Amino acid sequence: MSDLSQAELPRTSISLKSKVSPEEWAMRVDVAACYRLVALFGMNDLVYNHISGRVPGEDGHFLINPYGYAYEEVTASSLVKIDFDGKPVRDLGKGAAMILRNHGLLTAGRTVCDAFVTMHWLERACQAQLAAMARNAADARS
Repeated sequence: MSDLSQAELPRTSISLKSKVSPEEWAMRVDVAACYRLVALFGMNDLVYNHISGRVPGEDGHFLINPYGYAYEEVTASSLVKIDFDGKPVRDLGKGAAMILRNHGLLTAGRTVCDAFVTMHWLERACQAQLAAMARNAADARS
Protein backbone atom coordinates (compact mmCIF):
# COMPACT_ATOMS: atom_id res chain seq x y z
CA MET A 1 0.00 0.00 0.00
CA SER A 2 1.41 3.38 -0.88
CA ASP A 3 2.07 6.00 1.80
CA LEU A 4 -0.55 8.73 1.50
CA SER A 5 0.47 10.44 4.74
CA GLN A 6 2.58 13.09 3.03
CA ALA A 7 0.39 13.64 -0.04
CA GLU A 8 -0.87 17.17 -0.52
CA LEU A 9 -4.46 16.80 -1.60
CA PRO A 10 -6.44 19.86 -2.65
CA ARG A 11 -9.77 20.40 -0.89
CA THR A 12 -12.09 20.55 -3.83
CA SER A 13 -15.82 20.68 -4.30
CA ILE A 14 -15.74 19.19 -7.82
CA SER A 15 -18.18 16.28 -7.97
CA LEU A 16 -16.96 12.91 -9.18
CA LYS A 17 -20.51 11.58 -9.61
CA SER A 18 -20.40 11.64 -13.41
CA LYS A 19 -16.87 10.16 -13.48
CA VAL A 20 -17.48 6.96 -11.54
CA SER A 21 -19.92 4.06 -11.84
CA PRO A 22 -23.30 4.33 -10.09
CA GLU A 23 -22.20 1.53 -7.74
CA GLU A 24 -18.99 3.33 -6.80
CA TRP A 25 -20.88 6.59 -6.31
CA ALA A 26 -23.35 4.86 -3.96
CA MET A 27 -20.43 3.45 -1.94
CA ARG A 28 -18.77 6.90 -1.85
CA VAL A 29 -21.98 8.46 -0.52
CA ASP A 30 -22.36 5.74 2.13
CA VAL A 31 -18.73 5.94 3.29
CA ALA A 32 -18.80 9.76 3.42
CA ALA A 33 -22.07 9.62 5.39
CA CYS A 34 -20.46 7.18 7.80
CA TYR A 35 -17.58 9.62 8.38
CA ARG A 36 -20.08 12.37 9.16
CA LEU A 37 -22.06 10.12 11.54
CA VAL A 38 -18.89 9.05 13.36
CA ALA A 39 -18.01 12.74 13.84
CA LEU A 40 -21.56 13.59 14.93
CA PHE A 41 -21.50 10.88 17.60
CA GLY A 42 -18.00 11.86 18.78
CA MET A 43 -16.36 8.57 17.81
CA ASN A 44 -13.60 10.14 15.71
CA ASP A 45 -10.01 10.55 16.83
CA LEU A 46 -8.71 13.64 15.03
CA VAL A 47 -7.28 12.53 11.65
CA TYR A 48 -5.27 9.45 12.65
CA ASN A 49 -7.69 6.66 11.74
CA HIS A 50 -10.05 5.91 8.90
CA ILE A 51 -13.16 4.25 7.56
CA SER A 52 -12.85 2.47 4.25
CA GLY A 53 -15.16 0.84 1.75
CA ARG A 54 -14.50 -1.58 -1.09
CA VAL A 55 -15.32 -0.27 -4.52
CA PRO A 56 -18.04 -2.55 -5.94
CA GLY A 57 -16.87 -4.47 -8.99
CA GLU A 58 -13.22 -3.46 -8.60
CA ASP A 59 -11.27 -6.14 -6.78
CA GLY A 60 -8.53 -4.67 -4.62
CA HIS A 61 -9.77 -1.07 -4.80
CA PHE A 62 -10.87 0.80 -1.69
CA LEU A 63 -12.14 4.24 -0.75
CA ILE A 64 -10.47 6.05 2.13
CA ASN A 65 -10.39 9.58 3.53
CA PRO A 66 -7.60 11.88 2.37
CA TYR A 67 -4.95 12.35 5.03
CA GLY A 68 -5.51 15.51 7.01
CA TYR A 69 -9.25 15.82 6.50
CA ALA A 70 -11.39 16.03 9.60
CA TYR A 71 -14.24 13.53 9.58
CA GLU A 72 -16.81 16.28 9.14
CA GLU A 73 -14.96 17.48 5.99
CA VAL A 74 -15.11 14.18 4.11
CA THR A 75 -17.42 14.12 1.08
CA ALA A 76 -18.21 11.47 -1.49
CA SER A 77 -15.99 13.26 -4.01
CA SER A 78 -13.08 13.82 -1.62
CA LEU A 79 -12.62 10.12 -0.86
CA VAL A 80 -9.45 8.67 -2.39
CA LYS A 81 -9.53 5.35 -4.27
CA ILE A 82 -6.54 3.23 -3.33
CA ASP A 83 -5.31 -0.23 -4.28
CA PHE A 84 -3.92 -2.83 -1.95
CA ASP A 85 -1.11 -5.25 -2.76
CA GLY A 86 -2.50 -8.45 -1.31
CA LYS A 87 -5.89 -9.80 -0.33
CA PRO A 88 -8.22 -7.58 1.66
CA VAL A 89 -9.64 -8.94 4.89
CA ARG A 90 -13.14 -10.02 3.91
CA ASP A 91 -14.57 -10.75 7.32
CA LEU A 92 -13.80 -10.80 11.01
CA GLY A 93 -14.26 -14.50 11.57
CA LYS A 94 -17.81 -15.28 12.63
CA GLY A 95 -18.38 -11.89 14.25
CA ALA A 96 -18.81 -8.37 12.94
CA ALA A 97 -16.68 -6.58 15.55
CA MET A 98 -13.29 -6.73 17.20
CA ILE A 99 -11.72 -4.80 20.05
CA LEU A 100 -8.04 -4.37 19.26
CA ARG A 101 -5.83 -3.80 22.29
CA ASN A 102 -3.65 -1.06 20.77
CA HIS A 103 -5.81 0.11 17.88
CA GLY A 104 -9.38 0.44 19.08
CA LEU A 105 -12.63 -0.85 17.67
CA LEU A 106 -13.10 -2.52 14.29
CA THR A 107 -16.42 -3.46 12.71
CA ALA A 108 -17.55 -4.96 9.44
CA GLY A 109 -20.96 -5.31 7.89
CA ARG A 110 -22.84 -6.33 4.80
CA THR A 111 -23.26 -2.60 4.15
CA VAL A 112 -21.64 0.58 5.45
CA CYS A 113 -24.82 1.21 7.42
CA ASP A 114 -24.60 -2.21 9.11
CA ALA A 115 -20.95 -1.59 10.05
CA PHE A 116 -21.79 1.86 11.45
CA VAL A 117 -24.70 0.57 13.56
CA THR A 118 -22.47 -2.17 14.96
CA MET A 119 -19.78 0.43 15.73
CA HIS A 120 -22.32 2.74 17.38
CA TRP A 121 -23.57 0.07 19.77
CA LEU A 122 -20.08 -1.29 20.45
CA GLU A 123 -18.89 2.24 21.29
CA ARG A 124 -21.88 2.73 23.63
CA ALA A 125 -21.13 -0.61 25.32
CA CYS A 126 -17.50 0.42 25.84
CA GLN A 127 -18.60 3.75 27.33
CA ALA A 128 -20.92 1.93 29.74
CA GLN A 129 -18.13 -0.49 30.70
CA LEU A 130 -15.71 2.37 31.41
CA ALA A 131 -18.32 4.22 33.48
CA ALA A 132 -18.99 1.08 35.54
CA MET A 133 -15.26 0.49 36.05
CA ALA A 134 -14.76 4.12 37.13
CA ARG A 135 -17.62 3.83 39.62
CA ASN A 136 -16.20 0.61 41.01
CA ALA A 137 -12.77 2.24 41.42
CA ALA A 138 -14.36 5.21 43.24
CA ASP A 139 -16.24 2.84 45.58
CA ALA A 140 -13.02 0.95 46.34
CA ARG A 141 -11.29 4.18 47.44
CA SER A 142 -14.13 5.08 49.84
